[in-house]
Amino acid sequence: MADRPQDIDVFISYKREERALADRVSAALTGRGYTVVTDLNISTGATFGDAIEQMIVDAKLVIVLWTEAAAASPWVRAEAERAFGLGKYLGVMVTPGSLPLILQPVNYLDLSADGLTDANLAILTADATQKLGPPQRGSIDAEAQTTALNDDFVVFQSVERMGHEEGYEAYLREFPNGRFAPVARKKLRELRGWRRVFRILSPASTFLTAVATVALALLTYWGITKDPPNVAEVRTELQAEIDRLKPFERQANNLAGLPDRVRALEPDSKVQLQ
Repeated sequence: MADRPQDIDVFISYKREERALADRVSAALTGRGYTVVTDLNISTGATFGDAIEQMIVDAKLVIVLWTEAAAASPWVRAEAERAFGLGKYLGVMVTPGSLPLILQPVNYLDLSADGLTDANLAILTADATQKLGPPQRGSIDAEAQTTALNDDFVVFQSVERMGHEEGYEAYLREFPNGRFAPVARKKLRELRGWRRVFRILSPASTFLTAVATVALALLTYWGITKDPPNVAEVRTELQAEIDRLKPFERQANNLAGLPDRVRALEPDSKVQLQ
């Protein structure tokens, strides 16, 4: 089980297909004694989740590696804007013309003439050192802590993307004091609360749908045989109620049964919330 990781010196944002660039920058900075986290870009959706948000907030410096592909990525742009808003943004133009227009007035390193050569990598490292101050650890310690930070980050980002109760439990077993442990416990409380609610509502919604369906059938028969006033109106209202309840019934049954379909990570070992 991992202890709580140390402080994050640098968070690197980049396009997934250009991982080699991020690895070179990370190795150079770790060699100087800084801890570095690199975003694997594995999340989906319109906004980034708790993992990336917390890493950007916790990092002392956010380095964004701008290439044409990175500039076209909504994720990289969102991370850059968030870092800029927090006053910890360092943009690095790796290829010509890749800096987004909105960030062009901001100070940045232009290494696009030669790309990320060894000489330019030294320039980048020196600039980062000036902003961060002297490292607080040696290179070996920095490498070990960087590994722990990235392990924690990758596991939680994957768990967050799946959003399953068992995933958060597995994370807490592996990282009981991890950086994202408070968030994982909060998510677990929410998921367990909703599971209890939907287990109660699922049979209730099924019962209501059944009652409405029977009532509709009786009214239909009544309307055909006796045709009393307002039967058509009541029948329309009942049909609307059935249509409203059906999706909720399916969703309730789906959510109530979710743990049984994803129970793959030590289902008998429950994590206690603190």
